[in-house]
Formats: sequence, structure tokens, C-alpha cells
Amino acid sequence: MTSDAARIALDVLPVRTQQVLDRRVRPQAAAVRKTAVTTALHPFVGDRRGRVLHASVLDGHTFNIQVSLPVPADSGADAAHLFFVGSGSHHRVPLAVRRAGPQELLVEGTVLLGPMPGGTDLTPGRWRLRVLLTSGGRKLNAFDLEGPLDAAEAGGPTQSPTVSVLSGRSHRVRISPLGLLRISVAEPRPHAVVERFELRHSGAHLTFRVVGGGAPPVSVELSHDNTVRHAAVPAGQGDLCTVEIPFDELPRADSEQVWHVHARLRDGTRIVVGRELEVARVPRTVFRMRTVLVATRSGELVRVRPHYSARHQFRLGCTPVASARPGASS
Repeated sequence: MTSDAARIALDVLPVRTQQVLDRRVRPQAAAVRKTAVTTALHPFVGDRRGRVLHASVLDGHTFNIQVSLPVPADSGADAAHLFFVGSGSHHRVPLAVRRAGPQELLVEGTVLLGPMPGGTDLTPGRWRLRVLLTSGGRKLNAFDLEGPLDAAEAGGPTQSPTVSVLSGRSHRVRISPLGLLRISVAEPRPHAVVERFELRHSGAHLTFRVVGGGAPPVSVELSHDNTVRHAAVPAGQGDLCTVEIPFDELPRADSEQVWHVHARLRDGTRIVVGRELEVARVPRTVFRMRTVLVATRSGELVRVRPHYSARHQFRLGCTPVASARPGASS
């Protein structure tokens, strides 16, 4: 399995599985890696590594970094640059420098990632990070960056997205098997994001947008077992597409039927409709929606329960209810 395939597989794991990984597997793996790096590698690399105090990507494209370097005060270092080194290319950005102690120099900075004005355009792949120190324009030393070797676990129901709303690319902070800091960049995978779901007693409208390029959407598909129903996307809607949910066309059953929602693109591609995978840890709690009794055009009543699955995919639970007419059972 390739690294991108492994990343995608981890992204769609159920929330409970991700929580078990965060609580048990990842801290143990980090402890083993830390022991190996500190006992086996440090005696050989000596002072050629900088220690990363903080590294994160906010809003999918704002990279923040702070590094501690083992540099004595008499070195004369007055400037630092961060190098992103990829396959056959590199990018260089300036960092702020300040003295933290007689033998410690702190360098820090914020970098906008992506193909936009003022941004650092990192193409898809893995990028190695290094810091170059200079004195009066003369090179002093270059440091590899040792990432935080302890597994960091952030709490709360939501987390910062790794997908940029400006470029659509995904930027992730990674730690190599040898403990070095890396930036992993991936092009967006086509998927549809729910922007608004209006559920009323008279019906429902779903508004979504397609992220990650691809052809325009032509319809929304609702599927349950082997049954599929379509709702056409009106032409000329732009980036945001709104469709009416065809409750009249959904077959009835004695119990609730959960309908999966997909978007069909003009080139025939079928993509999932849901929420951004990185935003919510527990989508059913963060994106809680009310259950409404909807009257169809034929006069039947359907109890509609919209929700998000553990894999952040949009679902519609539909339960038929006896119509409120004389002689009907309640």
C-alpha cells in the first residue's frame, strides 16, 4: 500500500478506531521511535540536528514552526532560512532569530503554503525541512530538524483542517522513521461537501459543492441496498449546487431506511457527499440535526432523520408514518 493510499485509509476509519489509535497505538509507536532515535542516532549526529518545539498547519495552508538550535552565543549567527527540499527542487523562506540562552538559538516563522501570491508552492510529495544559519551573509551551519518524538493528542470535538480552501491541497506535518520533520503534500481527491441542508415539513433541499476538481455534478443519487433514486442538478448554478430531495420517489418500508447520498459528475464519476474528513472527530455530535416529519406531494408522511456517519458521510434515515386522515391508524 502506498503512503497516499494508507493516508486515505486512515482518514475514513470509524471515529472509535481513530480514538483507539490515538490513545494506544500511536503513543507506543512514538515511544519506540524516540528510544531508537535518542540511543542509536544521537551519538552519531551530535549537534547537527535542530529540535522542533512546534510545527503545525492551520487552515490547511498556514505552516507555523519554532526550532531550538544548539548554537553558542559567540557564533555570530544573525540570520536563518528554512529550506523545503523536494525531489529535484527546493524553496527558501526567511525565519526570525532570537537568543534563548548561551548555547541555544531559537528560530521561528510562519509560511503560507500553496500556489498563491506570497505563498510557497510545494508540489505533491514529501518535503524535507532544513534550517540554514548565516552570519553577515556567510554560511555557518545547516541543521536537519528533529520533529517532536512524542505523540501529540489534541482534545475537543473538532480539529484544524489539513485541506487548504485556497488551493485544495492537503498539507500534513509528518515525522520520518528516523525522527526528522517532513511536510506531506497531496492533491485534493474529488468529493462533495455539504454546505446547507434545509429540512422543512414540506420537503428538503440539499446544497453542496464539489472539492478537488473534476467535472461538474449532474445529479444527486440516493441509494439503499440495490435501490437508487436520482435528483437532477439544475444547470448554471455555479460552485454551489442545490437539489430537492425526492421523498415521493423513495420506496416505503415498515421500518427506517437509511439512504446514502452521492453526487454523480458529468464524466460519470460517483463521489461521496459529506463533511470535510479532518474537521470533526465526532460528526454526529458536532453536526447534530433535528428530525422532522415531512409531508410528501402524495400526502404521505415521512419522518426524516438527517445525520452523518462515523466516516463523515451524509445519510438520510426515512421512516413512513400513517397519514393524519380519518380512519388512518396512528
